Amino acid sequence: MNMITQEAKKRQAAVKCVIKTGKGNASRQYGVSLSSVKRWCARYDGTWQSLKDTQ
Repeated sequence: MNMITQEAKKRQAAVKCVIKTGKGNASRQYGVSLSSVKRWCARYDGTWQSLKDTQ
């Protein structure tokens, strides 16, 4: 599993955490900014591929 895949799967776990406990908690638990969590939630379509960087 490469770094891109690992990062996308971490983001997916954070989004799933949002569903259970909220954005603020997910942000703290995964050590990322609240704006990143919000951006990931907006992009998430149910697959980890949707959370890969688009650069």
